[in-house]
Amino acid sequence: MRVISLILTLQPGFATFAAMKSLLQAGSSERVPHRSKKRFRISFMKTARFAFGLFWLSVASVCSADVFEPYAYIINGNEAAIVGFSSGYSGDLVITNTLGGKPVTSIGFRGFYWHDGITSVTIPDCITTIEREAFYDCDALTNVVIGNGVTTIGKDAFYGCTRLTTIPHSVTGIGIQAFFGCTGLTSVTIPDGVTSIAFYAFAYCSGLTSVTLPGSVTNIEFGAFYNCYNLYSMYFRGTMPSLGLSPFGDCDNLTMYYLPTATNGWSSSFGGRPTKLWNPTFGNLSSVAGVVSGTVTGTPTIPVGLDVSTNLTTGPWVRLQTTNLVNGTYAFTDADASDDPARFYRIVGP
Repeated sequence: MRVISLILTLQPGFATFAAMKSLLQAGSSERVPHRSKKRFRISFMKTARFAFGLFWLSVASVCSADVFEPYAYIINGNEAAIVGFSSGYSGDLVITNTLGGKPVTSIGFRGFYWHDGITSVTIPDCITTIEREAFYDCDALTNVVIGNGVTTIGKDAFYGCTRLTTIPHSVTGIGIQAFFGCTGLTSVTIPDGVTSIAFYAFAYCSGLTSVTLPGSVTNIEFGAFYNCYNLYSMYFRGTMPSLGLSPFGDCDNLTMYYLPTATNGWSSSFGGRPTKLWNPTFGNLSSVAGVVSGTVTGTPTIPVGLDVSTNLTTGPWVRLQTTNLVNGTYAFTDADASDDPARFYRIVGP
């Protein structure tokens, strides 16, 4: 017997980051757009070059740093933190799980700062914290895999890392300018537990087209998505958060979408951008001669994705169609339904 099932998915699946170069100018810590890779090491940066392995370490770490090539690290109790890395290293890197016989739980301040040789990095699940400027302007990175143990990403942690493409679901804290200029990010789902999108957190992420925010987000700070000029869709799974000054500056094509379960406080605009209720539902489902047809209805022009699977529990889900509800309705057909004993459908964001 043929089983046809419908699922309306209002889940973390609404939607399944111009690179900014910078230099630290003498006498100022302000970052400005620049194409040069000239290395300015100014006195206020408080860095020192070590003869062994050419590590760049902060002075705060110098007195207690140990070396295990190509890493420099410190031990704090039963945990290790990476505080420097050989500037001569090149190629792919899988960060070690242990140093000095202790589990590595943190990538410290400027641990891989401005490193030009690393092309790919895998951060293991044992690491929970990526501290300030840990991978600042590591623009040679073509792939970054962040382990699921990471919960905190500090200020400027991936500033200018143009190849970063994902943010792990374990993250609960995102620091100031954490992903500034990460042009490789295209679709971002902010993990549950994050409460604030910090100052310039995703600014200048020109590749970003879609963002999904969990209900835990209560505040979006100044310029959080500034100059994300390709950002078209932002989905809110909770009530309307508070806003800092100009969080969506130069996001001229952005539309906000909110759920029927979180209508409190929403109006026709938010942060100077239009809003729409995202409320698609199935209707008029039928199966004739092995062809399934039906409709999706909702607020006119909202974007929807229609997925299909033969197994409701394990998937996989395959995209059947992506469209906008131009007049508030969309008719679909599935001519391949006759090939399977059961067929399941769900609506998600595109």
